[in-house]
Amino acid sequence: MSNHSSVKPANVLLLMPSFYGCITWIPTSILYLVHLINWNAPAPITLIVILVCAVLYLIASLSLYPYYSRWLRCVRAQLAATGVPSVRKALKYMVLLLHAIGFLGLFLYIYTFSNALGGYDRFFALLVSQSYVVRWESQFTESIGTQLSYFGWIAASATGSLYALGRVRWFWLVLLAAQVLGNCLFIGRTRPIWMILTILIGMVPLLRPLTIRATLGIVIVSTAGFLLLFLAMGIWVGKIGDDIVVDRNSPLPPNLQNIYMYATGGFAYLDQILVTEDWPTLTIERTAYPLMRVLGLLKITAMPPSQVCEFLNLPYEFNVGTALEPFYRDAGTFGVVVGVLLITIGADIGCLWCWQTNTWFGWFAAANLCFASAMSFSTPKFSSFPVWLFVAFAILTFVSSIGKVFHRRIVSVPFLRYLSVMVPEKKNITSPVKRILDDDGRHHNRASSSGRYQFFN
Repeated sequence: MSNHSSVKPANVLLLMPSFYGCITWIPTSILYLVHLINWNAPAPITLIVILVCAVLYLIASLSLYPYYSRWLRCVRAQLAATGVPSVRKALKYMVLLLHAIGFLGLFLYIYTFSNALGGYDRFFALLVSQSYVVRWESQFTESIGTQLSYFGWIAASATGSLYALGRVRWFWLVLLAAQVLGNCLFIGRTRPIWMILTILIGMVPLLRPLTIRATLGIVIVSTAGFLLLFLAMGIWVGKIGDDIVVDRNSPLPPNLQNIYMYATGGFAYLDQILVTEDWPTLTIERTAYPLMRVLGLLKITAMPPSQVCEFLNLPYEFNVGTALEPFYRDAGTFGVVVGVLLITIGADIGCLWCWQTNTWFGWFAAANLCFASAMSFSTPKFSSFPVWLFVAFAILTFVSSIGKVFHRRIVSVPFLRYLSVMVPEKKNITSPVKRILDDDGRHHNRASSSGRYQFFN
């Protein structure tokens, strides 16, 4: 077994949203500037925004790294002192309840859309042969099942972590797989990628120390795998194919043109709205869409505009504008300034708090903030209903002991001490944890470890 309390830079970086922002925003912005398809030439203000955002991602990674490292050392020390975290039956029952809510959401979605499209037979036939028709129907038909299905994501993440620790049997993986496959029925290309990636990120605090080389391998293999999945989903929904040519003068083949367009189109869209649109009013109806949507349903405020942006000719039809698009359309240049700070440094601070809750649900919320940062070059996930739901669920559940990863004390992190979360203390483990931290991992009071967790430690 390797040292529980040792911490490698790679493990720490995999916890930080700014790291994911760096590895997606910077390469895709460079690709955008290369112009492998004939995007409109970017305006100076767009170049400044892209550059400032990239720099702030780097600054956030460097400045907040010590606090993430300190927290991870605390977790490793806790594992060294207490071994594999125990799991209460109440947590398993809660995870099963969340699975049930998620499956109910899938059923309600199928029921609603089947009625709208002419019955179950036609719904499933369209999924196989013309899935884009089901996708288009979502513009006219809404189902509460969409929102309920997100509770299945929470359950899937908790199931993956508990299985990795050896705290649940293999048949729980059937529930996890059913959630992932069921969510493919929504015909969203990022849905399965979103679910899989956040499940994996939620396990990072428990991983054995990783070298930079191993981490690069993980990033490269994961990126290739997700690109293949994105291609497969794109072909299935009819948005990617050999006969779909974006730019006949491009040196790229059609399939790669589609990938390039989706990787860089957010910057082209942002450039267009920065140059041509003026938003003199101040509002939060797009940046805080989930909140405004709920208030609208309660008749407290007017309903916010749809999160689906109108298509613009760039000169290719496109309708996503990076994570900054809702900030600009809510508050203009001031909104962009606030947005840049929030999606870079703000996301790291919020994510650190989510990790510090030391609950499975807080860790899942942190993983989603990492994913939102990874997608900031393309879509505004920070303004999406799932991210708001997962963070709200983490806040509501961290006061309960049901979702705790550790039911005994874990050392607090000095940074933002007023936000540090301390789980109920038992004095018999405080001393060894303190000793491991004070000795910087050179002496170990390690409890025995058993089960599948040996794969991680």
